[in-house]
Amino acid sequence: LALDLAGPNPFASRTALRLTHAVASDVTVVVFVAAGRRVAVLAEGRRGAGVTALVWDAAGLAAGRDTVRAKACGQSATRGLTLVR
Repeated sequence: LALDLAGPNPFASRTALRLTHAVASDVTVVVFVAAGRRVAVLAEGRRGAGVTALVWDAAGLAAGRDTVRAKACGQSATRGLTLVR
C-alpha cells in the first residue's frame, strides 16, 4: 500500500493524492484535522488493484496541519498535509 502526495503540499484549497495497492481490496481514505476530528472521506468501498487518484477540497476549513489515513489490503498509511490560507 502506498499513499503519495501528488501535491501541492502545503496547499491553499485543493490538493491531490494517489493511493496504490497491488490487489483488489476494500479501501478507506479519511482526512483528520489536528484535533483528531474527521473532516472528509475521500474514498470508501471496494477498489480494483492499481492507482486511485483522489482530490481533497478543503474549502471552509481553517489553516493547519491535517492528516490523511488510508487503509487497504490489510495495511494502513498516513501522511501529513498542511493547509495554508
